[in-house]
Amino acid sequence: WDYDTCIGSLSNRHDTCDNATDETIWSKDGNINIPTNRCSLFNGGSCGGGIRRTALSVEDGDNGKDEDASFAYEAVCGGNSCFSSSHCEPIFKALEDYVGYGFVEGMNGVTGVPVQAAPEITYELPIGAHYDDRMKTKPIDRDGMEMHFTFILQYFHNNTVASACYVLYEDTYTKMDLILDDSSTTGRSQFYRSKFYPPDNCRPYKFICKKSDGLFVTLPEEDTYFFGTQMMEWQHTLDPNDG
Repeated sequence: WDYDTCIGSLSNRHDTCDNATDETIWSKDGNINIPTNRCSLFNGGSCGGGIRRTALSVEDGDNGKDEDASFAYEAVCGGNSCFSSSHCEPIFKALEDYVGYGFVEGMNGVTGVPVQAAPEITYELPIGAHYDDRMKTKPIDRDGMEMHFTFILQYFHNNTVASACYVLYEDTYTKMDLILDDSSTTGRSQFYRSKFYPPDNCRPYKFICKKSDGLFVTLPEEDTYFFGTQMMEWQHTLDPNDG
């Protein structure tokens, strides 16, 4: 997004720019106007990616390294290309504590943002996502009912299990199917899935699980926060028989 709103070109896509279009974005405190000099938002007016990643990380360090948590770098991976370049670091580099992934707008790829010196995650729902299975599975592996829009959720804990998980979507709580249940020395991992017809616009959704101790957990954690189904179908990934 930031790259596309810059006037002119950037020599490094990890950087931001000091001359950009007027933009208004949403925040938890209401709509805000972003200055056309994006670099002015960061320490010393720097346009570099390193300064920006440090400024956007607000977590205190909690792993004995006596340093604040920080986003180490960012990397875009399309298909298998990241395995043969320096962009494979978020996948294999043991230095990173966590890696966040998301789709890149306008391309069939993902972006990874690793975090160093991060506090340990203890929340029971570490993974929640939605995707179109026409981008992830072969036609022979689909359910044949055109319910390509998929929600997936992980429950993980060393003392409790999820007795049931639901996705709140289209004003209804839908019970999710348990597709994987595995125990190890570190805890119990359960994956849940639900499938729907693809939406034609952006719609809110939220996950909720009932634990074996009778308590509930949600994702997102905040009561008033929801995820959104905003997505796009890349034509080159679609089977012509999908309609």
